[in-house]
Amino acid sequence: MKTYIIKNDYLTLELSEKGGEPISIKSADGYEYLWCRDAKYWSSSAPVLFPTVGRLRGGEWADGEKIYKMSNHGFARHQLMKAVAMQDFAEFTLRDSAESKECYPYAFTLRRRFKLAKNAILETITVKNDDTRDMFFGIGLHPGFMISEGRARLSLECHSAPERQLLAPSYQMADKSEPYTLEDGKYITLDNSLFDNDAIILTGVTSATLESPDSPRSVTVTFPDAPYVGFWQPANSDAPFLCIEPWQSLPASDAPVGSPADQICERKGFVRLAPGEVYNFNCRFIFN
Repeated sequence: MKTYIIKNDYLTLELSEKGGEPISIKSADGYEYLWCRDAKYWSSSAPVLFPTVGRLRGGEWADGEKIYKMSNHGFARHQLMKAVAMQDFAEFTLRDSAESKECYPYAFTLRRRFKLAKNAILETITVKNDDTRDMFFGIGLHPGFMISEGRARLSLECHSAPERQLLAPSYQMADKSEPYTLEDGKYITLDNSLFDNDAIILTGVTSATLESPDSPRSVTVTFPDAPYVGFWQPANSDAPFLCIEPWQSLPASDAPVGSPADQICERKGFVRLAPGEVYNFNCRFIFN
């Protein structure tokens, strides 16, 4: 698998042509911030989620009367992308194909761009509708960051009181929410038992910092275009990383089979693009 490296005086970012996925983010002194893709816990590091986030009920969705099969988190993360990389900038491009149309019926262009800016990475995902009809899609990111030694916690910035979007036993959305209380109005102390029932999915959050009072290292993720953020570790494990996942859309609803929620055009949070329109999804990652 071909990889590309971009760097500046603060960070070195290594990227794979498979999904345009970051596979290493190192500081100038050699500290690795990104999860190492050890399959014992999780074999990815920072995949893009397109054209769906999370699970589909039965691995299927519908466009009118036609049924399509789709794996969790969509197909883009598994595809080889055309790459351009130079100094502190990289861009990866994926277009529809006969293979993609077997599970997703639209013509599209997906671009994943990375720009280094001192100790930050600016990532923009761009989707263009190349079809002759409206297209619908979900999108998100799923990066995993190493947890520093000590008392790990999340520090959240919020624009409104956080609400937890609840999951059904099927790990699809229960279409219910409840208030989520933060310690001192700001913190979540990390404990693996938090994730016994899969991800914590919140609304009302604008940025999240993975930090420890015992370490100078931290990672801050800001996501102005994401109404949802998920936090995840493998359940029932001692995994040394945490995923901070900005999402535009949610996993499928746990509504009854055959309900309108099965339709691509009815998925909660999905973007609707007219022919020729472009959508941008922006995130900033700051490493200290």
